[in-house]
Amino acid sequence: MPRVDAAVEIDAEMHLPDSYIVSPNEKVVIYHRLLNLEEQHLIDNLVEELK
Repeated sequence: MPRVDAAVEIDAEMHLPDSYIVSPNEKVVIYHRLLNLEEQHLIDNLVEELK
């Protein structure tokens, strides 16, 4: 389960998968709606870069 050490701002039309645990240490804005596995992969890569 990936961990995101950040508070995530999400527009009403967006969602964050249940597999993410969010903590309020930092603030990350995710602009892309997670519509498919390819986008999920991009978000996972971003999370890895932020670690």
